Amino acid sequence: MKRIIKVFLVFALIPVALFYSCIEDQFDTPPINELPVGSVLTIQDLRDLCPPGTAFKFRGDTSVYAVVTMDEKSGNIYKNAFIQDATGAVNLRFQSSSALYEGDSIRLYLKNAKLSWYNGLFQVDSLHPDSSVIKQATHKYLTPEIVTIDQIKSDLSYYQSRLVKFENVQFLASDTSKTYADAEGLQYGELYIEDPAGNSVMVRTSGYAKFAAENVPNGSGSFTAIVGLYGTTVQLYIRRTSEVELTNPRFGPFFVENFKNNLGSFTKYSITGDQAWYWASYDDGCAVMSGFDGGNFANEDWLVSPAIDLTGRNNVIMNIREAINYINPATGLNDMQILVSTNYQGGDPTASGTWTALSGFNRPAGNSWSFVDSGDIDMSAYDGETIYVAFKYLSNSTKAASWEVGKVQLMEAVAK
Repeated sequence: MKRIIKVFLVFALIPVALFYSCIEDQFDTPPINELPVGSVLTIQDLRDLCPPGTAFKFRGDTSVYAVVTMDEKSGNIYKNAFIQDATGAVNLRFQSSSALYEGDSIRLYLKNAKLSWYNGLFQVDSLHPDSSVIKQATHKYLTPEIVTIDQIKSDLSYYQSRLVKFENVQFLASDTSKTYADAEGLQYGELYIEDPAGNSVMVRTSGYAKFAAENVPNGSGSFTAIVGLYGTTVQLYIRRTSEVELTNPRFGPFFVENFKNNLGSFTKYSITGDQAWYWASYDDGCAVMSGFDGGNFANEDWLVSPAIDLTGRNNVIMNIREAINYINPATGLNDMQILVSTNYQGGDPTASGTWTALSGFNRPAGNSWSFVDSGDIDMSAYDGETIYVAFKYLSNSTKAASWEVGKVQLMEAVAK
């Protein structure tokens, strides 16, 4: 009986074994959506296909290999990205948010994508975040190109959409009290950075950016961004505030007198004659001296600055702005001298200090009310000193010119 049961169990287990032997020990791998490569183009090739003012749609299989230089992570751009290869850079516009990240090396599949220009900015439009992008690698970060503001403005075709870095720039003084954008109202912020030469460029930040509510730094240094364009206006897009490295002291004039409302920090000394230096509203405020008052009168009048400390200053330059009319042909600019002293002790300047006349810079012809900028007056001989700057006026009963001074500023020269 036991033998019969054993035989029965053996035959009963055979179908079970056969059933399990038919089951594969590995599951089928889902099919991979492979996009054909087709023709391989560069970003410059894309531009060649679509000159400014035109559009182009891809019908066949075409690919571009590039690296992502800006993604949506910061919130400063949305449904957009920027890519760059060895030939150029371009803005990508997606139908929805993409999973691209800065440093991704990608193949961009262009079938059914469109090339176009939006207010001067070249772009690839109508991209799908899944079916238009194949990641090749990650963390392939590009090094920004060192540029100047003047360079990008001089060659917008080359620099647009590129990753760049400015050195020795700062936000305009009027912008340093602001945040990057209006985070509460979700409005764009439009601020400006400048270089020591006075060139400036817009920094445009979305109100949705994670750093929109942060105060902009009040220093100078380096600034990394993507170069955007709207019409003829260059717009810089920040990727993250850690790339806004403005930690150095601000540059620019360390002494400024614009005579905005009065003679400011300067002191007038009337040596001879009844006429004296006074303030007028010309050129948005200026100091004025004339020996003419219904007739010509003999005068000697000085306008002297406060002490200007040049300790630690290098390659100092001075700029002035002035207008001269009715100049005496016999004496010329000798009647209107600009002088410097390092040992003036105050009071009557004819009784204190050794004064040296400055020359070799641009001055008015003497026959017009038009204000003229001096350009850079080399003051490097006084680096490290404490100086006084004076405007000395002379007239006589035969001829009395009019002299107007609208600006005096000193700064360190920009290295060239």
